[in-house]
Order: sequence, then structure tokens, then C-alpha cells
Amino acid sequence: MITVANNLRCISRIREKNSGVMNFIVISALLFVFFPYPSIGQQLPQKAVEVPYTLNQVFNSISKLDRSVNLERLRLLVVAENIEDIRKERLPDLDITGDFTKLSNLPQYENGLFERANYYPLTHTTYSFGSSLYLNIYNGNNLNRKLEAAKISKNIGERKIELTLSEIKLVATGYYLDLIRDQRFLSLLLQDIQEQRKVALQITSLYKSGVVLKSDVLRAELKISKQVLQSHQIENRIALTSQKLNLLMGQQEEEIIKAEENIDNDSLKINSYQSYFAMAIENSHEIGISRLQQEVKKIGIRDAKSIMLPKIGFYADYGYNYPQGRFYPYSLSVYGLGTAGIRISYPLSALYKGGNRIVAAKLEMSEQSLENLRLEDEIKNRIRESVLALKDDAERISVSRSNIIQATENERILKNSYFNQTALITDYLDAQLQLLQSRFDLASAQISAQYHFYQLQKTIGKL
Repeated sequence: MITVANNLRCISRIREKNSGVMNFIVISALLFVFFPYPSIGQQLPQKAVEVPYTLNQVFNSISKLDRSVNLERLRLLVVAENIEDIRKERLPDLDITGDFTKLSNLPQYENGLFERANYYPLTHTTYSFGSSLYLNIYNGNNLNRKLEAAKISKNIGERKIELTLSEIKLVATGYYLDLIRDQRFLSLLLQDIQEQRKVALQITSLYKSGVVLKSDVLRAELKISKQVLQSHQIENRIALTSQKLNLLMGQQEEEIIKAEENIDNDSLKINSYQSYFAMAIENSHEIGISRLQQEVKKIGIRDAKSIMLPKIGFYADYGYNYPQGRFYPYSLSVYGLGTAGIRISYPLSALYKGGNRIVAAKLEMSEQSLENLRLEDEIKNRIRESVLALKDDAERISVSRSNIIQATENERILKNSYFNQTALITDYLDAQLQLLQSRFDLASAQISAQYHFYQLQKTIGKL
């Protein structure tokens, strides 16, 4: 009399025969001969030494060593020097001059150019030296405008440093979160490999007892081999991401970074779109830079109009000259003379030359105003995308947690069914794969939520 177990084994053999299991056995055997995978008892390679880092430590290293940030700092130093140079323009201009001259004889052609010339005696040596001073009293207020524009440029440089640092922080955050995700994947995968090895030993024991087929053992070992290979790929991704992060921090690129940040998505609170936009208007580095550039354009309009204003300055000079040939009676002696006064000039040509310059400055102002509006619209879109992405991530996290509960129960049922000979090995392995994939999905959703949160913080100027 045939038992129920024998019936199930017969049914399993018939199904496997119909589905081409013999081909699978042959191919698997060839793979194990020519491309050997790690066996059940084979140990995983030793992990490289990891250096722990928190996200704040990464940010601190980047703010000190990142090349893009340091480049902006150098540009800011140039602007600061320009401000000091403009301030010194308030000081008077002081010059010292001197000359020494040798004169030739003086021919006079009294009867015409082609007649003989008469030569008259003169002093062949002349020299002079002295000093002059000029103090700008009023120059269309150009100096004050230059100083104001330079100070605004300094503020723009400071905001650009903050913007560049924020952008680099977001890039570093992406790398750091990739590390957390891959480290979680690797941990889940290694844990699953250990569990699979225990299952494979049980299947091998059943095979030796004649309960299951050799194909079940091969399937279990092949799955472990694939997972070991996948773990190597994840380790390579971790090494590559660590190198990228090390280069950003300006340190040895061979170090493997261990992310120690505690990801807690339950503490993430999603505020309203309007509140985030209000924060962006107040704190966004991009909007702040754009508004400062608009202030520079306003100064440009005033500067264009100043071409029609007069210039007033105080001047004084004193010098010694030889010979005295400036005032009558002339004398072959050194004389000293000083002058002082107020110089006033008005550019009449500005009345017909300055019109286009003013129009161009106003057009640049209008262009910057439109750029401000365009940038605000872009910020709105970014905020909306980040808020919606955070809501989607929250939903994915909730669904992934439910999927893990269901996949865990499904794996338990199919495990019991397989070892009770009421389910196929393929169904059991698929259940294990679904459980592992559900855990991967949860980790991915949590990391995605964190990245979108930091992306939103960067958009509103809080990163």
C-alpha cells in the first residue's frame, strides 16, 4: 500500500520531470565544476576595517576641506580686499613729479623755410620737480555706490559659500544614505545566508534519507552561491561610495566608512506646503542671492544716471622750476610756485550719450526681477515634489512593514509545508526571496524618506 508521503514524492517527481528538472541538474552540476560557487560550509571573506562616522562629522570635514567651498572662500577674500581698496579711494591723490630737459638751438626762419636761419642763444638746460594733491569732493556719489555694491557683493559671496556648502552637504548626504542602505542590505543578506545554510543542511539530511531529490539540494546551494556573489557586489558598492565620500572630506580614499547615523523615520514630520515655501522665501540661499543681485542692479541704474552729474574736487600743487620763464620779467634762476583751488567740471556729452546706458540698466533690473519670479516658481516646484515624495515614502514604509509581516508568515507556512512534503522547493525558495525582498523594500523606503527630507531642507535653506 502506498503511503501519502510516497504519493507526494511521486507527484513531485512527475512535476519535476515535466518541468525539465533533469536539465537543471545537469546545468547546475556543470556550473559547480567549471564555475565553483562557495559551498555551504565556506566562509565569507573577511570584511575590511571600517571607520565609524556620523553625518555631522562628515559635514564638519566637508566644511573645512571641500575644494568648492574653499574656492568660494578665496573669492570672498578678493571681494573683501576690493572693499578696502574702494575705502582708500576717499584719501587724496598725491603725486611727485620731476623732469630734466636738454634743449637744442633755436633756429628762426625769418625769410622763409628755404632761406638761411638765424640762431638765437637760449638756456639749454631746464628742470622742474614738485608735488601735487587732488581730493575728490563730489563725483556723482560714485565712490559711495561702488562701496555699497562691493558690500553687497561680499554678502553675495557669503551666501554663495552657504549655497555651495549646502549643495555639497546634500551630495554627501546622498552618499552617506547609500552607505546606510547598502550596509543594511549586506547585514540582511548575510543573516539570510546563515539561515539558508542551516536550511541547506536540513535539505541535505533529507536527501540522504531519500525524502527529497538531489535537485532540492542543488537549488538550495545555488541560491546560497548567488547570495554570496550578491554580497560581494554590495561590498564593492560600499567601497566605491566610501571613496566618493572620502574625496569630499579630503581624506584617505581607501578607508571604508561605517555609517553610524540612527535613521528614525517615525520622527519625521511633514508640514504644509505653504509653511515650507514661507521658510524658503526667508532662508533660501538661492532666493537670497537673487535678491542681492537685484540690489546690485538698482545701484547700476543710479550709476548710469550719475554720468550727468558734475564733478567737484580740491587741488593743490607746489614745485620748483628752472629757468623762470613763466612770468615777466624772465630770469635764469630757480623759482618756486604753489597753487590751490577748486576744480569743477560738467560732462555736456552725457546729455546725449547717457540715455541708452540708463535704459540698458533699467532693462537689466527688469531681467533680474523676472529671474527672481522664475526662481521662486522653481523653488515652489521643488518643495511640492519633496513633500509629495515624503508622503509617498511614508506610505511605502507602511506597506513594506505590512509586507514583511505577511511574507514572514508565508515563509513559515511554506517552510513547514516543504519539510512535511506538501510543497515544492521552488515555492519555499520563492517565499524566502519574497521575505528578503520585503526587508530590502523597507530599508529602501526609509533611506528614500531621509534623502527627500534633507533635499527639502536644502531647498528651504536649512541644510
